[in-house]
Amino acid sequence: MIDVNYTILIQVGIFILFVFLINHLLFRPVVKVLEKRREATTGAQEKAIGLQEKAEKEEAMLEEKLLKARQAAALERDKLKKKVLAEQKSVIDRMKQTMEKDIPALKEKAITEAGKVEAVLKDEVDTLAGKIVVKTLGRAA
Repeated sequence: MIDVNYTILIQVGIFILFVFLINHLLFRPVVKVLEKRREATTGAQEKAIGLQEKAEKEEAMLEEKLLKARQAAALERDKLKKKVLAEQKSVIDRMKQTMEKDIPALKEKAITEAGKVEAVLKDEVDTLAGKIVVKTLGRAA
């Protein structure tokens, strides 16, 4: 059997002292290092999450600004298009009015020129008819 004597008490005392020393010299420093590591990792993760959220907010703001800029550009483009179309219509109307003013004068000029040509051709018709008869019949008519 086991003898219970003072050596067991010494061994129990040494064991308690050893547990106390190991706790202070090894376990607590290791636990502190692990805790600092966990805090650093958690802090880095939280910082990364914060940066990610900030980046997402900035991206959303940029998208919103881009959308507003596109809308403003579309409005400006529509304004310019309307302005150009109005100017184009104005130019076409002015040209049309100018042409309508010139048409009677041009018609009169064309009629006058046609009359002159007709007079010249009437003068030459007899001469040309005689030449044609001579060429086709071979004799004078």
